[in-house]
Amino acid sequence: TVAFAGQQATAVSRSDGRWEATLSPLDAASGGRPLTIRASSGASRSFRDVVVGEVWILAGQSNMGWNVGQSVGADEAAARADYPWLRSFNQLPHEGAVDAPARDVKGGRWQPVSPQIARQISAAGFYFAEALKTSLEGVPIGLVNTSMGGTSIESWIDRDTLEALPAAKHGLDFYRKSLVNYDQRMVEWEQAKAEWEQKALKARAAGQALPPQDDFLRNGPLGPHHFRRPSALFYGKVAPVQPFAARGVIWYQGEGNAANATAARNYGPLLTSLIDRWRAGWRDPDLFFLVVQLPGYDHPNRAADWPTLREQQAAVVAATPRSALAVTIDLGDKNDIHPTRKQPVGERLALLARRHVYGEMNAVADGPRLLKAETVGPQLRLRFAATGPLSTADGAPPQALEWVGPDGTARPLSGAVLDGIDIVAPLPTEVPFRLRHAWANWPDTNLRDATGLPAAPFQIELLP
Repeated sequence: TVAFAGQQATAVSRSDGRWEATLSPLDAASGGRPLTIRASSGASRSFRDVVVGEVWILAGQSNMGWNVGQSVGADEAAARADYPWLRSFNQLPHEGAVDAPARDVKGGRWQPVSPQIARQISAAGFYFAEALKTSLEGVPIGLVNTSMGGTSIESWIDRDTLEALPAAKHGLDFYRKSLVNYDQRMVEWEQAKAEWEQKALKARAAGQALPPQDDFLRNGPLGPHHFRRPSALFYGKVAPVQPFAARGVIWYQGEGNAANATAARNYGPLLTSLIDRWRAGWRDPDLFFLVVQLPGYDHPNRAADWPTLREQQAAVVAATPRSALAVTIDLGDKNDIHPTRKQPVGERLALLARRHVYGEMNAVADGPRLLKAETVGPQLRLRFAATGPLSTADGAPPQALEWVGPDGTARPLSGAVLDGIDIVAPLPTEVPFRLRHAWANWPDTNLRDATGLPAAPFQIELLP
């Protein structure tokens, strides 16, 4: 029997010890109250200081896990973070990969956010909650962090779904190939580790920096015990949290699936399936998804295809009810896959939640988005949905606009000027062509609206 806030709910445990009790919905309450669980045997357990409020699941890879202490403004954020209204549940960051649904969350506990622990929690989640608090006065906010760095989306989807999904074949085939010489790769890894330890020993003795480690040396070969194996993180870090009542999920992932064009093109069906399966697991078809679109990054791997993955993210959100896209194309770091400006990421997510989840119609949450491109005589006119007239961050003409002719060559769209919420440019000489904006791993983009929100990347076909 579970007792909380004047309610009681009774459940009978199954033979494996699992049980589930559901309380009726409660009004938000910032005052902590006890929750007590009693078994028919007489055993009991109590939890103090339980509050009722809005819960958000933080999911994805390292940029979601990137903490306040690693981000710009860490000292100021930690100093002000005496927030008993904000509760954080951090799972152990490098634990939890299993091959069947886990019963319990591996490590972690609920903590009220204080200056002492603020540095260790997700920066995107912290700044999201901080910005959202102004609209949810008196309502506690809970953040459940399930993220794991360096992972692909295949690790976060159950195996039955993956096996039935054509878009998952590329990733599953890659994993199966890794199993063919796994034993030999393990031997190579052990040798590489031993060699590194010898070099590290000499470096320490000489007072020098330790030798660098690549991903293989740090994490070992992909295989049956690797945390990146398909489905393992869904089973170990997500399944145990379901169906804990939540308002929504913030999904900040994609870097791990943008390694090449094929992987990037497969991302849309995978993300759609993840949303469907997670909603089913939470038994909530209205579970909201806020998706962080990949920022700019000058990826050293020239095969990496971040523009296509961004396009896939946008397409999924456009086709999925109760979802929204946070455009962060201007918040990247050219030389670092982990941009440290996480406060504007959290604030943009909060704007989306205020507008699309909590119904604040005066909250401007979406930057300029292309509605259509049309020819008007010798001119090309791009029509946007935007708040106020378009502007540029540096006062220069709009950048990162290009057209791709029938020969496949990309050329800058010359002569583009702003005209209210439109862009006007001379019509390219060759048709048909594709028109693109911010279509590069690291685009030089400056287009924004009157609120400062950036224009989303796009590409569109223009026919004769």
